[in-house]
Amino acid sequence: MDEIPAGLEAALEGRYDIEREVGRGGMATVYLAEDVKHDRQVALKVLKPELAVVVGAERFLTEIKTTARLQHPHILPLFDSGEADSFLFYVMPFVEGETLRDRLDREKQLPVDEAVRIASEIADALDYAHGREIVHRDIKPANILLQNGRVLVADFGIALAVTAAGASRLTETGLSVGTPQYMSPEQATGDRNLDGRSDVYSLACIAYEMLSGDPPHSASTAQAILGKVLTEVPKGLTEVRRTVPDHVAAAVQVGLEKLPADRFASARDFRDALVGARPVPGRAATATRATGAAPGAWSAARLVRPLAAFTGGVAVALAGFALWGPDGAETLEEPEVDVLSFQLPPDQEISVDHDQLLFDISDDGRVIAWTGPAGAAGRRAYYRRLDDLTIHSIPEVDGFEMSWLELSPDGSEIAVLRGDGLWVSRLDGTGTSQRIFEGDLWSWAWGGGGSWVLAQPFDGLVRVSAPGADPEPLTYLEGDEVTHQFPQVLPDGESILFSVGTHHFWSSHIEVARPAGDSLVRKIVLDDAYSARYTESGHLVFGREDQIVAVPFDLETLETTGPEVTLVSGVERDASGAVTQFAVGLDGTIVHLPAQGLAETRLAWIGPDGSLEWLEVPRSSYFIASASPDLQSLAVVARSPSDRRPQVQVIDLDRGVPTRITSGATQLDVVWSPDGERLVFNSTREGFLNLFEASLAGGGAIRRLTEADADQHPASWSQDGGVAYFERRRFDQRRSFLIRAADADPRPMPVTPEGVWQSEPALSPDGRWLALRTDAGVVIRPVDGGTPRQVSSGPSRGPMWGSDSRRLYFWDGVGRVLRVSVGPEGELGRETEVFSTGENLELMGHSPLSVASDGRVLLVLKERRTEPIEAVVSQGLLHR
Repeated sequence: MDEIPAGLEAALEGRYDIEREVGRGGMATVYLAEDVKHDRQVALKVLKPELAVVVGAERFLTEIKTTARLQHPHILPLFDSGEADSFLFYVMPFVEGETLRDRLDREKQLPVDEAVRIASEIADALDYAHGREIVHRDIKPANILLQNGRVLVADFGIALAVTAAGASRLTETGLSVGTPQYMSPEQATGDRNLDGRSDVYSLACIAYEMLSGDPPHSASTAQAILGKVLTEVPKGLTEVRRTVPDHVAAAVQVGLEKLPADRFASARDFRDALVGARPVPGRAATATRATGAAPGAWSAARLVRPLAAFTGGVAVALAGFALWGPDGAETLEEPEVDVLSFQLPPDQEISVDHDQLLFDISDDGRVIAWTGPAGAAGRRAYYRRLDDLTIHSIPEVDGFEMSWLELSPDGSEIAVLRGDGLWVSRLDGTGTSQRIFEGDLWSWAWGGGGSWVLAQPFDGLVRVSAPGADPEPLTYLEGDEVTHQFPQVLPDGESILFSVGTHHFWSSHIEVARPAGDSLVRKIVLDDAYSARYTESGHLVFGREDQIVAVPFDLETLETTGPEVTLVSGVERDASGAVTQFAVGLDGTIVHLPAQGLAETRLAWIGPDGSLEWLEVPRSSYFIASASPDLQSLAVVARSPSDRRPQVQVIDLDRGVPTRITSGATQLDVVWSPDGERLVFNSTREGFLNLFEASLAGGGAIRRLTEADADQHPASWSQDGGVAYFERRRFDQRRSFLIRAADADPRPMPVTPEGVWQSEPALSPDGRWLALRTDAGVVIRPVDGGTPRQVSSGPSRGPMWGSDSRRLYFWDGVGRVLRVSVGPEGELGRETEVFSTGENLELMGHSPLSVASDGRVLLVLKERRTEPIEAVVSQGLLHR
């Protein structure tokens, strides 16, 4: 193969590292490349130079934007496009697998049922795009990727972009768009006003070839092929292969009609005829499903009009999902599948900056509730009914540092976890809020008769029979388990579905517990899954990586009864990368967030005068950064695009080069030793977030410091070698503050007073004062106890001391960094603003500020997002 053009490599340096050429097509050369920013392999496709000249950069890049909006399970997405040193390029995922062309070259003909399935999945993708007035124009086996048997249609809309951008000059240059064997007659004659029926013809050609072994028209030259396309009628499939069912042969024949008006009106109609779900025009129906499909095989979901009631957002139709009954038998009644995509403004969007799921849907699928982004006065909760465009706030729960929330089964009430426990309020704001449980939780489920099932951090499930009642243990942790969470009380009112985690914040499998005498008997039902929900259609819907998956489930035997199928791919995950962001109603309605990608953040110094200076370090998804005492290095915690788990890195400021210290597990906090030779961080590498020390002088050797059955967060390192940290105990849920000197037992500081919530301890460098975050804001108190003194004028967080223990910095939870002077005896000065992000920037991360030894403040910042976030609601994907 030819060498990679030097100009192309130079122009893309820093964005894409081109590894090698992997193929050539009629319009583009394909290279395997590394996406530097996102640390992933991609297919970089570069238009042929002669085509790029004809098309022109501006028109091509304008037209190709249309294709970037296509999101469908059987369409390969477009990642990027642009111009580089006169080269026009576009970027798509690099798919491990083969093309349909590769498989046909190897096997020539495919089994009938598989050929029908592949053609049906292609038709689903085409129908979705045609509904958006996008015609592929180059459907052929080389553009059909097979990934573990699953179809992905590639280069969607690229031919359209080329044609629309350069149609006026293509003919003059002798270039053409399309492949002769699969061109429709109208495309072969140069008709530029093509519609979806042209793609239907091309798909019929592919189906014909999969079943017969050859395209419908073949010849030695392109001109001869086009002549046959315009004049010849191909042999009937049953003449070539007698095992092809009549209805399949008839469907392909109609798809190959010369006149568009004589073909199927849509790709959906073609698909339905192929699988026997509709009669073929001019012929009686001869089957009710695709020949060769075994009992329990998938039938195609029928696309219908978008939901007319949802005029507040972009309505889309979704197809390609399999349907089955709970007993594994195929169902002949096809449901209507409707998908609504609606948008939320940034100030009311569903938050994705937390380590848990922050939205829910009622059992009847009619109400969605969510937690909004963090603000100066805490978070706000919102809801909307699916038959009403109005977004409502929930006054009774506004202004709290909410984490999880869940709607009541009838959608009239909402349960919200706040700093002081679990509270229930009515959505309409009437009545008073009621506290159900005092303490910390990770998740819960509404039970019958006013009872609740609660998932406590690092513990088994408990039941609370009534608000304020003492919890009764239901399940116990076993072996290496660290959590039971995401409970659901099943329709029998006794069995409980829940996720089991063997790593912090991660779920490894799904279990169900059923009463047996005086105890609960546990049973594993799914591996490598989390957050399962039973639906009245007889399925479990659960998360796995970035996918929403479904499997039929029998309530009597508590066993799965059929194959798993992926309903939705490319779903947003939470801040830890562990939990897919979706919720499921009992009626099977699913709401999810499409993947937004990692939030790219930047690091900046803030000088004493409030001036901002960006650091010249690689852009990444930082959420903690701290400068070494000698100001030569940074210790950061950043997320990896590949696994999204936060990792500790050290960045050399002179060179801007990061060195990774940790891998695999999740790390959340990191602090420097006073001599700058060691780091203390917390990690889930052995279950709980325990403390570890990395010796930088010793080549990064890591040793474990603590072995507690609790979450531990290092906060600061005093000059005498003591590390202050915060610990949340597993059983009593109390927060303890400790100082751990090197190689000595921890020395507890006075615990949190009864009923007062405190966290984020920061020990002053002189070891005398402890700064803490409370519900009311930042306070300080002597290390050996005493009355807290209020520092901030309002809710604030993240206290950080200056190197002389005379200045305390914090932020207001939104965009202002503040400072207060502290005297020798704890005298407090006035609050002073150090920096304000204004309208374009926002502070990001778990701990977005730190103070360097020279008094400068180091911030983690990102550009404020102005475009709305999108939520997708799918109805009718599952049925009995």
